[in-house]
Amino acid sequence: MNKWNEEIFRRKIKELLNFQYGRPVGDFISSQELFFKTSISTGRLKYVYTTNGKLLVSIRPDGYALLEKAALELLQKANVVKKKLIVKKEATDFILRGKDVLVSNVERFVGKFNLGEDVIVANESDLLACGQLVLLPSEVKFFKRGVVVKNRFGVKVGNQNS
Repeated sequence: MNKWNEEIFRRKIKELLNFQYGRPVGDFISSQELFFKTSISTGRLKYVYTTNGKLLVSIRPDGYALLEKAALELLQKANVVKKKLIVKKEATDFILRGKDVLVSNVERFVGKFNLGEDVIVANESDLLACGQLVLLPSEVKFFKRGVVVKNRFGVKVGNQNS
């Protein structure tokens, strides 16, 4: 891959992640040493890896970027996530196992969210998971039960003990 394409991909990832997850996330990820994998047939960006081979971001066909486990681990260490869903401490174990976030587990939203967007789920101290928002933050207070976020994965990061 030539230097010109790499710089374009780096800028694209930076702006896309800043748009989807809040300003410092894209800045931080794009400042890392990255390797880009493109589609053979179209030349479009498909995956972003660290130089040691860990998958950080996958790009969906519709252009959205999805954070992967290694990206959450990096973001946890850097403590740069400003836009997230905070859940109660009791729900941590369930979410780490990849279970969906329920209305009863939501403590608060930090930042502005839209329906259907990818959201980072955290408790007060750790990033726990990443998933798709299925209820608007304004709707959560009117429901007693139901799913708020459909998790794509739960990840053990930070100072979890189990």
